[in-house]
Amino acid sequence: MANETLDLFQEIKPHRDKLGDVHPLKLDRWHRGLVGLPDPIYMQLGCSDLVQQLHTSVKVLEQLIQVLGADNLPVKPQELSRRKIGKFRWYVQDGEGAVCCYVLWEAKDSTWKLQTDRHGPSTTKLIATFDEVVDTAVAWIREKGVEGTEDPHAEEA
Repeated sequence: MANETLDLFQEIKPHRDKLGDVHPLKLDRWHRGLVGLPDPIYMQLGCSDLVQQLHTSVKVLEQLIQVLGADNLPVKPQELSRRKIGKFRWYVQDGEGAVCCYVLWEAKDSTWKLQTDRHGPSTTKLIATFDEVVDTAVAWIREKGVEGTEDPHAEEA
């Protein structure tokens, strides 16, 4: 993984100040390699979000290389990029419409905090790894149903 990350970093370096001018397929490959978001989140990103996140990820890699050296990169630098970006938002469709999901990195707890617009800002779920975010959000929405009540369609099934 570290070698692939270094290869991507070397490929991006000449373009890092003008990422908005790069072909979308290259941006896609670079973003997937350096940030690695799950498709339900990635597919809802706007181009400006994608470029900003990629720019942040390149900065994180530059800092890691300066501190640790190119031969000592962590196995999953994507997680460090996601933590630096810190906040992601996406929508999940349920029987009542779209539910907006937010996941925030909580550095003091070293965990991801999941919220939805259905459950209210005071209701959160703590998630240990980013890889669990999408599945946990979908399960939580199905479990809670609309406005934090039980799923009104559960009896129909």
